[in-house]
Amino acid sequence: MLHMNAFVTLFERIGVPEKTARIYLDLLDHGTSSIAEICQRTELHRPEVYRALPFLQEEKLIREQMK
Repeated sequence: MLHMNAFVTLFERIGVPEKTARIYLDLLDHGTSSIAEICQRTELHRPEVYRALPFLQEEKLIREQMK
């Protein structure tokens, strides 16, 4: 399997920002997650995660799941 950085680079080549790609790959690996869990695993700040999620939703890569 390719290293995560290689996947991030591939996403960047098709126009997906680096932090957004990291979040998406994290969700693929871990499934349904809270913002806090994503932040902890990706080492991104909450505002960065909140800014990236609408892009992933618009592209139909993720969907919001309410508890």
